[in-house]
Amino acid sequence: MLFRGKKYTAAKRWFGSTPRYAETAEVLSILEKDLRQIGVTRRGFLTGYAGLGVPCAAAYRPQGINPGPALGKGLSRDQAMASAGMEAIERAAGEIYSGPLLRASYRELSQSYPMIRIDQLLLSKQSFFHQDLEIEWGLGWDIVNQEEVPVPVDLIVFGAYRRPGSLGAFESSTNGLAAGVVLAEAACQALLELIERDGLKLHKYLSLKNGSRFPLRRIRLADIDDTMLQSVIERIRQHDANVALFDCTVDTEVPIYTACIFDQTRRPPMIAQGFGASLNPRVAMLRATTEAVLGAAENNLGTRMTRGSDWQTMKTCQDFSTYFSALEDAPEMASPRAWSDCSTDSFHGDLNICLHRLQSVGVERVLLFDMTLPGMQTCVVRALTPGLEGLYEFSFCRFGKRSKQYANGQQQ
Repeated sequence: MLFRGKKYTAAKRWFGSTPRYAETAEVLSILEKDLRQIGVTRRGFLTGYAGLGVPCAAAYRPQGINPGPALGKGLSRDQAMASAGMEAIERAAGEIYSGPLLRASYRELSQSYPMIRIDQLLLSKQSFFHQDLEIEWGLGWDIVNQEEVPVPVDLIVFGAYRRPGSLGAFESSTNGLAAGVVLAEAACQALLELIERDGLKLHKYLSLKNGSRFPLRRIRLADIDDTMLQSVIERIRQHDANVALFDCTVDTEVPIYTACIFDQTRRPPMIAQGFGASLNPRVAMLRATTEAVLGAAENNLGTRMTRGSDWQTMKTCQDFSTYFSALEDAPEMASPRAWSDCSTDSFHGDLNICLHRLQSVGVERVLLFDMTLPGMQTCVVRALTPGLEGLYEFSFCRFGKRSKQYANGQQQ
């Protein structure tokens, strides 16, 4: 990966539930100092809140701009705690943009810089952005064209709506924000998250057009032959919950999955979703499943996921049985082996494959920001991919033309 004239590489040195640059014990050692620096005061486990036997953890940073704990999951307690620590650092770093600032209109900047096309900016639902509106811009690095490109600061920082001077004209979220032991690892994870959210939004729009609450391609669980994924699903079933997996891969051809864990007998009834994307479909399905477990813990803990669209649907359902019946009756039609493993033995190798696949669907730019905090060993990257869709589960989000084009193409 060539970023601002410097080449970044990173081999995958540890292969467990998900590939990492460093083993879990090494990651935890690095996190100890970094978490103290960002103000994390307490860490603990939330496994019992989900009641599904898969470790979940939280890291609390009370002085953060954005409320709520950072959460993590894994196949062991150490993996879950490392995951929570990484999220805490990426959220803390994402609150601050310390790069060059420009205050100008889109029209003015277009005289001096290459620009993101206006129709590819992730505008909020009620946005009043226009070419002559004077706003603050940061400078990102386009790793496709190797040039500097202005980006609205509200698209760079997390929780921008709390930033003085923010007009709320753009989506502001953690989508495309990732941490890693090295920069290439963080950049790869950030890009995969953007690809994941794009696929989820396209499938959400497609499902809505087809009158379904769920993605349309449900996986045949009986055909899964990966022992690690089988063991997680069996562990969930042993706690009297059901699992459904859905294939949400789109034209980018990076495997994307949604996992849904549900149990109608609990009070309140359990419904939780998780998502995952990876060039290795086994890793993507495993990430989605463990994230769904984390979602169940979040719902019971009462943190940020209780504001999500699926949980709001559950709370407003007059008849829970209708919701669960629709989920249980969704036919298992898709194979878990529909996509082959195209991952490499390095993060920069995976990143290059993702770049080629994005370019094949018309993505012209991939922008990166090094958000790593001074004095921190853990690296944080913000990635942006103009042309892909963003989030869908928040009130400020809206469906773009790519969602509509994909749905129309699937129905032809």
